[in-house]
Amino acid sequence: MMSFARKLWRAARWVAASARGPTILRPERISGLAGLGALHHSAHLSVWPESDHSTSRLNLGRKVYVGKDVEVAAIGPGSVHVGDFTTFQDRCQIYGDLYIGAHCIFARNVLVISTEHKIREKPTWLISDQDVFHGDLVGQGARAAGRKVWIEEDCWLGWSCTVMPGVYIGRGAVIGSNCVVTRDVGPYEIHGGVPNKQISQRFDFSPPAAISALDDLHLPYFYRGFRLRQADLAGSRSRGCVGADINTVVVLAGSENPTVSIAGRRLDRGEPLTLHFSINGADCGTHVIHDETFELKITAHGPQPEMQAQVPSPLRPYTVIGITAESASPQPDLKFEIASARILQ
Repeated sequence: MMSFARKLWRAARWVAASARGPTILRPERISGLAGLGALHHSAHLSVWPESDHSTSRLNLGRKVYVGKDVEVAAIGPGSVHVGDFTTFQDRCQIYGDLYIGAHCIFARNVLVISTEHKIREKPTWLISDQDVFHGDLVGQGARAAGRKVWIEEDCWLGWSCTVMPGVYIGRGAVIGSNCVVTRDVGPYEIHGGVPNKQISQRFDFSPPAAISALDDLHLPYFYRGFRLRQADLAGSRSRGCVGADINTVVVLAGSENPTVSIAGRRLDRGEPLTLHFSINGADCGTHVIHDETFELKITAHGPQPEMQAQVPSPLRPYTVIGITAESASPQPDLKFEIASARILQ
C-alpha cells in the first residue's frame, strides 16, 4: 500500500507539472489552440524542424481533445491536420506528415507515423548515424516527412495500434487493438492483426448514383468535410441540406467520364460563393454562385491518369467529387450547404 508521504509527493509533483502547462514548440506555426476542447498539461505539441525556412504546420480543428502525455509533431517539410472533435487519449504519439479527419477516436497508446529509420540507403552505417545524416538534409529538400498518412473522418483506432507510413484509412473504419496497419483500409471496414487484414465491416459501403441530405443511409457518401453530427443535422435538414466546410468530398457510384449534378444553398448572402470542383482528381473548373440556391452540372474532362493516381486506392472504383470553397480564413463560418448529388450520365 502506498504510504501517505508517497501520495503527498506524487500530488505535489502533479501540481508542479500542472503549473508548467503543456509543451508547445513553435506556436506561431500551430493554428487552433484557442478552440481546443481540452489540452492536458503533460501534452506536447510541436513543429519540427525549428528552422525559419520550414513550411510545416500543425492545424487543429474545433474541440479537439488532447490527453495525458500525448505527443503531436509535424515534421518538415510535412504538416499535421487534425479535424474537428477528434480525440487523442493518453500517450498517443502522432508524428510526421498526416491528415486526420473529424470525429476520430484514438484510444490510448496509438502510434501514427509517416517516417521510418533509414536502414538501406547507407546500409554499412550505424542506423543512428543514418538518421542524423538525413535529419541534417531536411533544409535541402530531403524526404524527411516520409510518406503521408491519411485517416478519414469517423475512424476508431483501438488500444496500442500502429499506423505505418503511406497508409490510407477510409471513412468510418475501425482498427483493432494492437493491430499494425501496413496496407490501405477501405471505408467502414474493420481490421485487425499483424499486418492488418479485414475481419468485418460496420456498413456496406456501396455508393449509389444519387444521394440526398435527407436520407440517413446516404450520409456516409457525404464523405469528407460535412457537418454530420445529429445536433448539426437537426438545423440544416430543415432546409433540406447538410452543412459543408471549405474542403469537401462526395462519393457516388463509379462512372466513366461522368456528368454530375450538385444542388445546394449559399449561406453568405453578402458575397458571391466561389466553388472549385474536381472529379476523380481531375480539375473541373470553378463556378461563381450569386443566387441563394443552386444546381450545377459538372463534367469530367476525360481521364487524367496522373491526377487519378492521387485518389486513394479504396476509392478508385467510385466517382469522387471534390468541392472547395474559396475563403481567406482556414476555418471560416459555413459558406454553403449541399442538398443532393447525382450522376446524370
